[in-house]
This record gives sequence, C-alpha cells and structure tokens, in this order.
Amino acid sequence: MSNLSKKSIAESFSRAAETYDSFAHVQKKTANHLANLLPGAEGVDLILEVGCGTGFYTSILDSRFPQASIIALDIAEPMARDAQVKLENPAKRYFLAADAEQLPLLPGRKFDLITSNGVFQWFSNIEKGVRRLARYIKQDGMMLAAIFGNRTLNELATAIQTELQEDVSIPAQAFPGSGVIESVFGSLFRQVEIKERTIARTYPDVPSMLRTLKMTGVAPKKTRPIIRTRGEMDKIGKNYTMQTGRVMASYHVIIVRAWELK
Repeated sequence: MSNLSKKSIAESFSRAAETYDSFAHVQKKTANHLANLLPGAEGVDLILEVGCGTGFYTSILDSRFPQASIIALDIAEPMARDAQVKLENPAKRYFLAADAEQLPLLPGRKFDLITSNGVFQWFSNIEKGVRRLARYIKQDGMMLAAIFGNRTLNELATAIQTELQEDVSIPAQAFPGSGVIESVFGSLFRQVEIKERTIARTYPDVPSMLRTLKMTGVAPKKTRPIIRTRGEMDKIGKNYTMQTGRVMASYHVIIVRAWELK
C-alpha cells in the first residue's frame, strides 16, 4: 500500500506529463507485455483503462479494439489530456481526470475489460481498490494489469539504507509483493494467472537514474528529500559499484490476468 498522499502522487505525475514519453522505457515494455495477454476483440464492447498516463497503452487498446468504447482515466489531469490527443480513433474514447479508488461511474455500468499499466501499486489500499473495480466487471469479463512490486529499485533502497544509515524507505518498498496480489485477486476471481518479471535498466550514474524517475513521475515528493547532499549522492554511487559494478535499477513487475468473478 502506498504511504504517499494522493495529492503528492497527482502532482508528481502532472509535472512529468511533458517528459514522460521520453523516459518511460520500462512502462512501455510493460504495456507491450499486457498487449500480448489482451483478449480477442470479439465480444469486448466496453473497456476501462485505469491510469492512462500519456496514452501509450491507450493507443494499443485503441487499435486492438476499434469498435469498443474506452473510458480512460488518470489521477493527473495533464496526463489524461495528453493521452486524448494521441488517438487515431477518437470516436467512443472518453478521458477522465479521476482517482480510480473513488471510481466516478454510474451504478450498473459493467465493463468487459478493466486494465491498467503500472498503477495499482500506488493505491492507498490495493485490496479495497481492486475490489471496488471488480464491482464494475461483467461476470465473464477480465481484469488485466501490470503492477510494480516491492522489489522495484531494490538496489537504490539497499544503497540508501547502507550508506546513509537511516531508517528511511523509498516509495517502492511499500509496493505489494506477489503474495499480496495473489491474495487480493484470488479472493475475487476463480481464475487468476500471475507472472513476475524483472526489467533491468542501466544508467551512467545515480543522478541520471534519479532524473529518469523524476521525469516519469514515479518519485513523488516526501516531506524532505532522502538524498540531501552531493556527498551522500557519491556514497550511494560507490555502493552501487560494490553491489553490481554499475548503476542498475531493477523493476519488479507483476502481471496479473483474472477472470470469472466469484
């Protein structure tokens, strides 16, 4: 469960709207993973995308399901606005700036597919959030999501805790593990498939890695920065060298596909 306020998350992604596409290499890979697991277009008439970002995954849905209506929402209004202008098929595409944990849809509306790329880990309460979304799935519908897990940026967490010797945590350490995901979805669906992947990215140095996180919005501001001085940055860089011989960031991705509501 995220220990960050929704306000800080929304502000972080709003600030990153203009730079997101240039830096979101990992998120584009997870979107392509999801694309390989999407159902066939036949019988899919209504889709909800949770956290559309700037629209890379939305564009995949747009081309894969040309006849379906798609409702795409994002907590950051600038992101939803950018996504809207990218689509080649704007008919029956609706964009909302909204918090998915407080889904602002009419009672009785049911989706054939609810899907999300890299959003559920930001939920304040993933169990309640997913349960709420499941209320809007048709009995024979599907939920498909890529979720960043609690081993994401493990090298950074280790370096900070070792070199700064502080009892601090980075946001990713509060992301859910595969056991939590299995429990949450298993309580709602009869059929659940979970796959875990690690996507590794290498950076020239620690500042470059941190800049990438900032430019994609995945480093919401806390009350104070964890790394406060150049000396601390240098210590963390040396720790990376000892850990892996390079500045590497591992992204722990949990892909979940669930269907047949209980």
